[in-house]
Amino acid sequence: MARMRRVLTIAGAALVAAALVLLFFYVQAPPATPVGAGDMAPDFEAPGLPGEASGHVGAMRGSPALLVFFDGRWPNTVTTLREIERLHREHFKRGLRAMGVLLDDVDSPKVPDTGDLALTFHVVHDRGGRISSAKWGRPDGVMVYLLSPSGRVEAVFGEDAHWRTEVHRRVDALLPPEKPSATASPH
Repeated sequence: MARMRRVLTIAGAALVAAALVLLFFYVQAPPATPVGAGDMAPDFEAPGLPGEASGHVGAMRGSPALLVFFDGRWPNTVTTLREIERLHREHFKRGLRAMGVLLDDVDSPKVPDTGDLALTFHVVHDRGGRISSAKWGRPDGVMVYLLSPSGRVEAVFGEDAHWRTEVHRRVDALLPPEKPSATASPH
């Protein structure tokens, strides 16, 4: 009986010690995404995909914008890119801009196949997040930042975002009103 208590005491102490070590490393680790709503969007520049120009966050200032961090291996990447592309196409004429940041750690980067929707927004390659992670952190999945024209982060969306309702509503609120169609008749 005494031996069993000693074993349980040692096991309990080992568990407490392990929990304290994990807690120490958790507290010391930078947040996965240190930039949140209300923060100014930190600028960074990353090279474009092969044959494309580089891009930087500051170039989108003056317009509402979507900044999308993604890795082609993450689940839901294609779904998210398709939704961003739909938003971009729908609201480009009203001023919406978008930039994708491909985080794949590969020599020959390419955007995942989005099927019948070719992307019309610019995508840069930040290999393994080496450039952006110092200021933006390293997202655990697809992260989408809605930026105001002044460069302030208005909202942060993960892969579980409600694209057809919440995201569209938030984007629409930052855009100027739609101009009436030339063919519309006055009432």
